[in-house]
Amino acid sequence: MGNPRTPGQVVGAAGGSLTGATWAVSDSAARIGQGGEVRTAALIDELALTLGGPTVLHDLNIPIPGISANIDHLVVSGDKVTILDSKVWKPGRYRNTIRGGGAKRGREKVDHTRKKTMVMAREAIERYLLARGITARFAVPVLIVWPSSTKGRVSTTLLTVPGARVLTGEQFSRKVARTCGAKPADPRIVAALALLVNDTSTSHPRASSPSPAPRPTSHTAPRSGSRPASRPVSRPAPQPASSDFGDAPEFTAADFANADPGHRGEDSYDPFSAP
Repeated sequence: MGNPRTPGQVVGAAGGSLTGATWAVSDSAARIGQGGEVRTAALIDELALTLGGPTVLHDLNIPIPGISANIDHLVVSGDKVTILDSKVWKPGRYRNTIRGGGAKRGREKVDHTRKKTMVMAREAIERYLLARGITARFAVPVLIVWPSSTKGRVSTTLLTVPGARVLTGEQFSRKVARTCGAKPADPRIVAALALLVNDTSTSHPRASSPSPAPRPTSHTAPRSGSRPASRPVSRPAPQPASSDFGDAPEFTAADFANADPGHRGEDSYDPFSAP
């Protein structure tokens, strides 16, 4: 495991896939989605860069050949891996419906909450590591929801999503270490997962790390209330079907499309993040 006398590490740039994203519905929508990822990153990056902290990775490609999709954040604490997905939704009370397995915000139907992206991402990452002879413990993934407006709050108490816990940004801010863990990361897990970090995310060396230097270098965590500067990046091309992903894929591009057609960022704001 890592050295408890040194800080953890931050790899990649939060919201990198949404910077200059020409594929987004609009620049405004991209900024909204990116804002949610940056707010989550401020919390977990601060945890990572404490002495003996975990390692945080931002903007990772899901290792399924032919898929251009990402995982917003991933935290490695010891041998435990926690996947985090940041969303920005319109204020309101979200709840599951009794019939039909759907969900609503007030009386408005919100089918985007029923996607199985988190299930697929977790299984793909686990298979990716196992193909490299690495065994990790996986916590239940967490969906973190921020309100798109200061004029209201988001309530998810009565909402469940497939394969993940749902927390508002406010709830997550009170239990970051308890949710993600606060131990030095297993360097083998970090080195393998760092290969999935979006190459176009610009990061800068900052904290020292006991693990072998991964391909993307680390950068300093943003201080509370600050927003890290970001550089325009292009949307990465879909990952080719190659042995780099081991023998993982039981999922196909068609499977992923059925699970969540817009996970590269569109569903961060869906139509429900409008102020």
